[in-house]
Parts: sequence; structure tokens; C-alpha cells
Amino acid sequence: MEWLNDHHLYYFYVVAREGTIVRASRILRVSQPTISGQIRSLADALDVLWERFQTYQPAAAAAAGL
Repeated sequence: MEWLNDHHLYYFYVVAREGTIVRASRILRVSQPTISGQIRSLADALDVLWERFQTYQPAAAAAAGL
């Protein structure tokens, strides 16, 4: 898995702002599959981060005496 870069977040922002990948691709001047791929990578990375958070959260709570 490649790590996140500014394109992942910026493409997501433009799609959210414009409402569709089609409009975002016109504004960004990149193909729709490129935007979809970047958003898919972002979702995968966030899923991995969430899984890591869930794994380490109980250990951190135990260390804090909670």
C-alpha cells in the first residue's frame, strides 16, 4: 500500500465540493479512473489506520490504568 500524499486528500476534497467525480475530473483535468483510484487508496489507508487504532487503543487504555 502506498502512503497518503496531498493528491489523495485534494482529490477527495474536490469530489466532495463538486458532488460528482465527473465534475471533479473536469476541474482537475485528470481522468475519472485516476480520481477513483486516489479515493480508493485513501479509503484503504484510512481503513488500515482505523484497524491499527482499534488494536492499540485497548493497550493504551491499559497502560494509562483505565
